[in-house]
This record gives sequence, C-alpha cells and structure tokens, in this order.
Amino acid sequence: MPTDDESKPDADIYPMPMFAQFAVTDLDASTDWYRSVAGFREVAPLPGLSHLRYRRYADVMLVPAEADGGERGRGLSLYLNAEDETVSDVFERATEHDATVVREPAETPWNTREIALADPDGYRLVFTEPVDTELDFETVVDRPDSE
Repeated sequence: MPTDDESKPDADIYPMPMFAQFAVTDLDASTDWYRSVAGFREVAPLPGLSHLRYRRYADVMLVPAEADGGERGRGLSLYLNAEDETVSDVFERATEHDATVVREPAETPWNTREIALADPDGYRLVFTEPVDTELDFETVVDRPDSE
C-alpha cells in the first residue's frame, strides 16, 4: 500500500494535465477513506482541501461541499489502472475497511479485470488491470464476447 514517504518520485509537485475534484460532505472522513481504502496518499497539506495521489498523474482534489443536501457522486466514475498492486489487493483492502464495493472483481470483455468502489459521497472509483497483456487491441475488439 502507498505510504506518505515524501522521497518517492510521485510526491513531486508538478503541473497536472488533468485531475478530478470532488465536493465531499466530510473532508477528514473522505481523506481518510481515500488513504486507507483506495490506497491514495496525501501530496501536500493545503488549507481547506486534500490533494491526494494514487500514482503520478492520478490526482484527486477533495474540497468541502456546502451542506445543501444535494446528491453527490451520481454518474461519475474515476478509472485507475492498478500498477503497483492488483485488483485483488484493492478488494482485500476495501473488505478490511468495510467499504462499499459496487462491483466485485470481474473480467470484462475488453480484456481487463475491474473492481468498483463507492467513496463516502458516492463517487465511484474503478480499479482496473489487464488480463492478458499478450493480446493486441484488434484481437480484443474482434472477440465474440466484446460485442
């Protein structure tokens, strides 16, 4: 599981080509969930928000939401390629923390194995890994089960 070791190369501050920002109802609880369940780590302590990173260029900013009672997380899924861990590792960690598993680990027709989790505000994180790295793109899309 990732740690808060600032000497890791992915702890650098750099211009991010893209990142997700989620409005959350409890900043501390959500930050804890992303760290303990999803395997993110805090990049830099900033007042009023949490800058978290799964790996280089896979950052999430958590910001406090107004207590307006509105629904959060509907229709959004953030996909993360598991590189330093497996989908099974994510599932085990989620189970240990009684996290909401939306979809248990399963293979897809597009040659991946995925697990989907919901954070405390309902945002979906889908961790994915390739099943057969020897298959090329054309072979995957031409398989009967990919239609």
